Amino acid sequence: MKNNRWTDAECEEFFRQYEEAIGTDANGVFRWRAMEAARWAETNRWTLPDAPTRAEMLARRLREYATRDRRTDPASGLPYRASIPQYVKVNGERQTLWADADAPVITEDQILAFAKARRAQAVNTLALAESDLDHFYRAHPELEQKHVDPNLSEDVQWRLRGKQDGEDEVRKAS
Repeated sequence: MKNNRWTDAECEEFFRQYEEAIGTDANGVFRWRAMEAARWAETNRWTLPDAPTRAEMLARRLREYATRDRRTDPASGLPYRASIPQYVKVNGERQTLWADADAPVITEDQILAFAKARRAQAVNTLALAESDLDHFYRAHPELEQKHVDPNLSEDVQWRLRGKQDGEDEVRKAS
């Protein structure tokens, strides 16, 4: 697979030049849409990453599918992932092997490592959300600070009982 993605430094330089070129909105805010920015880069002769091959596009689609594919546990009625990723190093490079969640090759250590990695992702997401709020309220001291409850235990149990995102308003009202 090709690896000619832009570095963070290249993205920062691109956005500096892009903002200078297109300016800000009536409120003085630089707002952008990804496709418009990419077209601007192309029009202004920035070196674009190589287009993915059809095989690379299919590989990306298969990974997306594997992360969303669910089965239902017959005993509990709860959904679970149909495929479990296993992370391995090959020639010093981290690679992902996908295995059927019900296959005998999945060990307790592997499923626990996967669950811990998912927990770490959730913690990182919540920590960044809290940092975003903190930054916003520091810039707007006239507003009363509000925070998002980081305790997810009740939410996890609520979701395990089969509640869906669309039912959030019903839950908040009660």
